[in-house]
Amino acid sequence: MRKGFVLALATFALALTLGMLLLDIAAADELAAPTPTPVPRTPAPPLPGFPAVKPSITFTVTNFRMSDSPDGPAITDFPAGIEKVYVIFDYANMQEDQMRVRVYDGQGNILYDKVETYTGSGTASIELTGPDNGVFPTDFYLTNRYIFIEGIEYLSESYMWTVGGAPTPVLEEVVVMTPPAPPPAFLTPMAPPEQPTPTPAPEGPGGGISTALIAGGGALLVVLIVLVWRAVRGSKATS
Repeated sequence: MRKGFVLALATFALALTLGMLLLDIAAADELAAPTPTPVPRTPAPPLPGFPAVKPSITFTVTNFRMSDSPDGPAITDFPAGIEKVYVIFDYANMQEDQMRVRVYDGQGNILYDKVETYTGSGTASIELTGPDNGVFPTDFYLTNRYIFIEGIEYLSESYMWTVGGAPTPVLEEVVVMTPPAPPPAFLTPMAPPEQPTPTPAPEGPGGGISTALIAGGGALLVVLIVLVWRAVRGSKATS
């Protein structure tokens, strides 16, 4: 009678342990953290102000010079008392493109400043009259030519000339008085676009068999072994 009771108790304990292990494994599979779905990465948009294609100049300007006649040769020193001088340059392939011509005297005063629109090909000749009662004083002068690209103005050429043999200064001393043009858009450093930070997936309960259950199962297994061993010993002693 005692032997049968012990065996039944051992069988029940073994079945209970195995059942709890199976239930815990099934629950762990259901509660395992899901695999996070990769966050799709959208290509970053173009940088603000960054043109898709670098702007190009389709027109040409050559033979930029100063002279004493509308189509004369280049002159760098005009005789004292001269009344009229000319800004001359050749242009080609212009398509309603704008250019500015600005003339400074030796003190940085602007004697001439005008923007003109040019189309096709040809020769521009701009007449300048002396500022001092129609006469150009003995001094040095600077003529600048500017071009416009995508609405931005750039200094293209400078021509230093004098009247009456005046000494020629360092060019930078005069040019520095001209406000510098902003750099082209494609050369302006831009901060890289911020990449979106993926939202971490919520962490689920930790999967796998709990430590407490393993310990409990081990203890029950030890009890089961002891009971079976005692039952076997009792059976042998009885017989």
